[in-house]
Amino acid sequence: MSRKVGANTPMYAILALVAAIISMLVLTLFVSSPSLASPLPAASPTASKVVQGSATPTLAPTVTTVPVPTSTPDSDRVTQQELMAVYKDLAEANAQAVESAHHTLNLILVLAGIIGSILTATGIGAVVSAKEANRLAKEANQLAKEANQLAKEASQLTTQVSTNLQALDLGKKQMQQDLEKVLNQSLDKIQQLERLQMELRDQINSDAEILTRLHALAEVDRYAMGFFGDDTMRRKAAKKGLLQLSKNPDPIIRRECLCVFAVMPDYLEDWFDEEIAAQIEHMVEKDKERGVRKEAEATKRKWQRLRGRRLRN
Repeated sequence: MSRKVGANTPMYAILALVAAIISMLVLTLFVSSPSLASPLPAASPTASKVVQGSATPTLAPTVTTVPVPTSTPDSDRVTQQELMAVYKDLAEANAQAVESAHHTLNLILVLAGIIGSILTATGIGAVVSAKEANRLAKEANQLAKEANQLAKEASQLTTQVSTNLQALDLGKKQMQQDLEKVLNQSLDKIQQLERLQMELRDQINSDAEILTRLHALAEVDRYAMGFFGDDTMRRKAAKKGLLQLSKNPDPIIRRECLCVFAVMPDYLEDWFDEEIAAQIEHMVEKDKERGVRKEAEATKRKWQRLRGRRLRN
């Protein structure tokens, strides 16, 4: 702020110089003015006679009493016309004095204004600028203090935010680790569930096979009972059922059917059947299961031995 005042000092000097030049011109006009330089109008001889008791020959505008002529006639008696001339002269003198005083007062006011302008331009302006500079400096200091306080608060806030971010980062890492652990555990549980599901499916399939086998074995026994019975129609249906079950994918069911075919000579007198013999021969040659083929060969040999014995008899 001091730099600003120093920079404006040439401007104040120029203003002071201009004001001084204006003052000199006004004073020159004041001295050379004819209205101010001319003396007051001379009083008439008659008026001089009225104020002979005065110490000076000048007029006195403040006279308020006029001598009244006496009735005693003498050589110095003033006439009414002369008295009126005196009053006229006094009025003109008073008017000129008042005009001169008013003009002088205006000049004084102008000079006072010029001097005030010079003082304002030189000293007072500098004082005002200095006061303004002090005020601005105080405001700048206050703003600096507030800025420092804000900077401290910002630093504290930044530190707090950094701490919170670090805590969040640690929490995030811990959460990720926990999530990975839970995910791995979930994957393990899912794999265990899949294994259990496969085992359960296998068990169900196995149970279904067992149930199917049990049902088929029960059917073999039922058809055997019907095949070895006395009802001809029932025997035909049982024979058809046994031939169908001898083609079952389950080798146990096929072997069980061979066991029924093997005991036919024991339960029937007319036991030989071409269709059943052809199925036994097919099972001896084509069955995929070795145990079924062996059972079929044993049944075939038994049938051949019993049939040969019957033919010999």
